[in-house]
Amino acid sequence: MAQPVTLPKTGAEMTEGTIVKWRKSPGDPVRQGEIIVEVETDKAVVEVESPHAGVLTRILHPEGKTVAANEIIAMIGSAGEAVSAAPAAAAPPPPVTPAPPPAMTSSLPPPPVESPFAERRPSRVDQMTVLAKAVPQLDAGERPGEPPAPPTRRQQDAETRLSPGERIPASPLARRMAAERRIDLGGLYPGSGPNGRIVRQDVESAGASVVTTPASAALPAPASGEAVKPAAVPSAAPRRTSFVPGVERREAATRLQKTVARRMVRSVTEQPQFVLTIDADAEELMRLRPRLIPPGGDGKPVTVTAILVKMFAMALREHPHLNARYEEDTFVFRPGIDLCVAVDTDRGLLTPVLAHADQRSLAEIHTELGLLAEGARLNRLPPEALAGGSATISNLGMFGVDRFTALINPPEAMILSVGRLREEPVVKDGQIAPGKRMSFSLSVDHRVTDGANAARFFRTFREYVENPWKLML
Repeated sequence: MAQPVTLPKTGAEMTEGTIVKWRKSPGDPVRQGEIIVEVETDKAVVEVESPHAGVLTRILHPEGKTVAANEIIAMIGSAGEAVSAAPAAAAPPPPVTPAPPPAMTSSLPPPPVESPFAERRPSRVDQMTVLAKAVPQLDAGERPGEPPAPPTRRQQDAETRLSPGERIPASPLARRMAAERRIDLGGLYPGSGPNGRIVRQDVESAGASVVTTPASAALPAPASGEAVKPAAVPSAAPRRTSFVPGVERREAATRLQKTVARRMVRSVTEQPQFVLTIDADAEELMRLRPRLIPPGGDGKPVTVTAILVKMFAMALREHPHLNARYEEDTFVFRPGIDLCVAVDTDRGLLTPVLAHADQRSLAEIHTELGLLAEGARLNRLPPEALAGGSATISNLGMFGVDRFTALINPPEAMILSVGRLREEPVVKDGQIAPGKRMSFSLSVDHRVTDGANAARFFRTFREYVENPWKLML
């Protein structure tokens, strides 16, 4: 008997998802736990695993179709059961006028269902393992802004050493991009990576060039003299809009942009917020940072953001009454300190979660922040990395911003805004001397706490910034 596969609800606010790509076709055997479909949610593309073993007998929704959470999207049956063909790709829906809301049967909406990831965070080791599997491994030159690795002698003559039938070396990211763009890896070998390995830059450089794929051999040959038209190559780059001066233009918001807009409106309409600001002496912090080099890394010290995440988590541990949110006349205190860090991506702003931040070493925080940022920009974060959080840290110092005030990310109760490191004259022991300063702003939900309690917490945080050696105790 066929068993259903439903669209999983990956977060408390998820109501629907869009089918991006079916990994299996009707008639294909499926193992329990095997990935069968990719679904785009409000924040990321999620890989959905099959809850059953058997044969994929029916696909109920085509690629491009938006489906409600918990709705049945496919059927898994036994070998020999009737198999239905996959439906055609969904056409873009025509614009419709929204219907009037139904009559309310209750004065209050039902309470939201809490995400299982919000209160039961994975262990430190489990989350690192999940991120390492979810985020594609990148070679030198694949990370944004990183130059390609210089070719080696072994790479220069790699083509002569590839045995017939040998698997073409390529990074997981490059292999996935080539499959999406229908580009034959054989036409790109040897690549610019180590030992001729094909990396992201090689696939992007191929661009719209015509590359014969193995599947193209089955296509009929063109008539004599007929021009060969290359297949359209989908672009993985973010959408770029051309602006025409003097012409008004309308553009539909993306799913992520709608989510951010909805959350920000909720932030300013439901959460009464007050803001505290401080200037902190960062002299000792900048003196200590060059010595904080993670073992087994690239030899670079941990980032300032990683240090501030640790300091914020330690301060929150000393003030546990602020690790809470306000829901329906009730204070909900979180069992752990899980901090979100704002990440700028081509699709919009994301706030992945660093679980158990107070229990992690600086090296662990530095490494995992890199994985979280990389996964956010590649749209490959698992659901558990985007759900829950005690508070958020937003750092705009790298853009030269001195100070700013960020809006709270509901249902959290606080957000820390970090300005740039400034070199300016300061007064020390009655004398004017050069110094290093940083500005911080703390936006707080007034329902959760008052100004005095928030000020005590902020004072503890500043003590960590000005005395970073306290992290070693």
